[in-house]
Amino acid sequence: MAVQWLAEQGVDDAVTLLALSGGTPLDAQRWADGSELDERRGVLEGLARPDRLDPVTLGERWKAVSPQTWHNVAYKWLGDLLAVKLQGSVQFNRDFSEVLAPLGRKADLAKLLALARMQANEGRTLTHPLNRALQLEAWLVQYRHVFD
Repeated sequence: MAVQWLAEQGVDDAVTLLALSGGTPLDAQRWADGSELDERRGVLEGLARPDRLDPVTLGERWKAVSPQTWHNVAYKWLGDLLAVKLQGSVQFNRDFSEVLAPLGRKADLAKLLALARMQANEGRTLTHPLNRALQLEAWLVQYRHVFD
C-alpha cells in the first residue's frame, strides 16, 4: 500500500526510498522531495571504498552536509553493515547492497559495533558548534579501521 501511495504522489523508486526510511511513507516522500538524496549518494559512494577514502578531504567536503542528514545516512550505513555481518542482508540502503555485502562480511564486528555506538551517541551533539570537518575526519579514520 505504501509503494502504491508513493507512486500516486509521483515518487520514483518508492521501494528503495521505503527501505531507506525504515518503511515510513512520509519519510520516504521527504527523501524524494529534498536534495538529501544527492548528498546521501555522495556520502555513500565515499564510504563504499574504505580502502581509498581520504579522511581529511572527505571531512572537508562533507562538512557542508547537514549534520542531521550525515547522522541519518551514516547510522543507516552502519546498520546495514551490521545486518550483513549478522544476518547476511541489507535493510536500508538496498541500492548499495552489492557494495555493502562484501564490506559487511569483511568488517570487524567489535570495531563496527564501537563505531555504531559512537554514531548513536553523536546524535546528541548534532546541533553543537563543533568543528564538523575534524569530527568527520575522526569518524572516517575509525571507519577505515573497521576493515583492517
